[in-house]
Amino acid sequence: MCFLWYVAATYPLREAVAQRRLNRQLFATHLPLRTTRTARRGQIVERRSPCFPGYLFVLLDLAATDDRWKQVNSTRAILRLLPSSERPIAIRTEEVLALHEAELDGALVSGMVTPGSRLRAYRGALANQVIQCIDCVDGMVSALLSCFGRETRVSIPVGNVTIL
Repeated sequence: MCFLWYVAATYPLREAVAQRRLNRQLFATHLPLRTTRTARRGQIVERRSPCFPGYLFVLLDLAATDDRWKQVNSTRAILRLLPSSERPIAIRTEEVLALHEAELDGALVSGMVTPGSRLRAYRGALANQVIQCIDCVDGMVSALLSCFGRETRVSIPVGNVTIL
């Protein structure tokens, strides 16, 4: 058995429905979600939405049976497996696992950086460093980085950090 990941295109805003229907048919799926935090009426509201709107990943063994992928294509809420040709093309398992790990590590969380928040830089020169937010102004986070026994003040774009 050789299970590989494939990308399924879905109808707009129907990713979760497609995932449920595929799971009912005993297909393994992965729908990476990002979390966005916003302030609404004095409270922090978290909203989860797909990282890739209109797409989800499906695990299939095309070597076992050639008709299994056609069953995915005929599932309601699914447009087709990509690319739309004679046969779908698999993507590397490492890519799907990396997305899953990023989701679990909090790298897909954005919004609401407040003073005192512990953050992790996931891009740039400070990648994988844990910093403490001092202030957030105009899309830049001023933070303290503990380095060599002292705390150093650094500035980093808010898009390069996730909240721990």
